[in-house]
Amino acid sequence: TAIRAATPHIYHFISDNDSIVPPALSHKLADTLGGHTDIIPQGGHLLGSDGFTELPPAWQAVQNILAAPL
Repeated sequence: TAIRAATPHIYHFISDNDSIVPPALSHKLADTLGGHTDIIPQGGHLLGSDGFTELPPAWQAVQNILAAPL
């Protein structure tokens, strides 16, 4: 895909119980784009109202991207 060709680092953070975006659709997009997928158990839509104020896997992804050679 054009997105994959333009983006060397793709990370997906998918909750197993998202009520806004069905997890099956998130997995389908992840399969299409490739990259690394983290499943967040009972994460809802990963909103503050779902109890998320931090998302350590996303921080780790940023660190990995910044450490990668250009």
